[in-house]
Amino acid sequence: MALVALPALLGSAGAALAAPPTKITACPYIITSPGHYLLMSDCLVGSGGTAIFITASGVQLTMAGHTLTGPGDGTGTGILVTGASGVTIAGGTVTGFENGVDLDGVSGSRVSGVTAANNLAPTPNGNGFWLHGSSGNILAGNTSSGNRTGFRIENESNNNTLSSDLASTNLGSGFLVRADANHSISGNVLVSNTASGNTNGINLGGGGGTGSVTNTTLQGNDSSANSSGILLNLAASENLVSANTSNNNVVVNMAGGNSIVVAGPSNTLQSNITNGNAGTGIWIMPSATGTTITGNSTSSNGFYGIDVSSTSNSIQSNTANSDHFDGIILRAGATGNTVDSNTALSAVVGQDLYDGNPMPALGSCPNTWVGNTFDAGSVGGAGASCIH
Repeated sequence: MALVALPALLGSAGAALAAPPTKITACPYIITSPGHYLLMSDCLVGSGGTAIFITASGVQLTMAGHTLTGPGDGTGTGILVTGASGVTIAGGTVTGFENGVDLDGVSGSRVSGVTAANNLAPTPNGNGFWLHGSSGNILAGNTSSGNRTGFRIENESNNNTLSSDLASTNLGSGFLVRADANHSISGNVLVSNTASGNTNGINLGGGGGTGSVTNTTLQGNDSSANSSGILLNLAASENLVSANTSNNNVVVNMAGGNSIVVAGPSNTLQSNITNGNAGTGIWIMPSATGTTITGNSTSSNGFYGIDVSSTSNSIQSNTANSDHFDGIILRAGATGNTVDSNTALSAVVGQDLYDGNPMPALGSCPNTWVGNTFDAGSVGGAGASCIH
């Protein structure tokens, strides 16, 4: 029988064994080489410090349920990653810093199962999770609470995915996607996340940003019980808001209470649910021209179901029932709209359908109303005769 050299066998087996992780036993700690790093205990960092600083690509950081604690004075960073790719961070807590997890110029990386809590500092800091100049990353199953902003994505941070993350009781926005002047941001996906108890649940183009926010997908998120549910500001255009739930948003300090508010042009709202909000279900502001509003359900809101103040919109196959004032209202100046195959019933004190634009003495109706279902006689406004 032929003999096989023992070193050859050991070499084959050894190749299949992963190298043991490098143990992190104290902070601050700087990672400059790829590999697996294991946090062995909780860490406390003094004023202005960074607990773990990663500059290398190909790093796996396992927090093993441990906590990185900052000074609580609005300074320092829990985990800072700069200029790297292929980094994974999992399973721990960062609290008491200026920013919790900061990805600066990072690509192709993943953060999962991390809690960022009570990281407070003046804007633009105080973020639980902050992506800037970072693209193609995944944040999944994380929690951000008690920060100024829960999840902040800005300035050339494109094609990132946030999935199954929770943002709660943050002072500003739960999820903020924004760009400064002369910057842009595009292609980010927020899917199956939850935002509750924040001032704004999900905020596109806000936070003082005037740079463009485009081609964002908001799908299957629950943004309920905030002051405002979902905001698309003036800088947010050509975004898709689909199959989200935004219920029971409330007025705080005489503001908010609206479910979905759109100020930017050419966005699409489809198959969203907006019920029981203190304000309006879907509010289309004067600057939000060319909005597509289709297949949404809005009911029992404290003001209007669908409130439109802009031109050239498509409002099709929506349901607006039992809203306090009008189910669907086109305000004066909101012309060139098509309102087709909607159902609006049982407005409490207003009308099911309302058009504030009169038909000219000679000419056609300023808006097209066709195939809508409403209670008999429950139409109003100067253009009531145009409603069908």
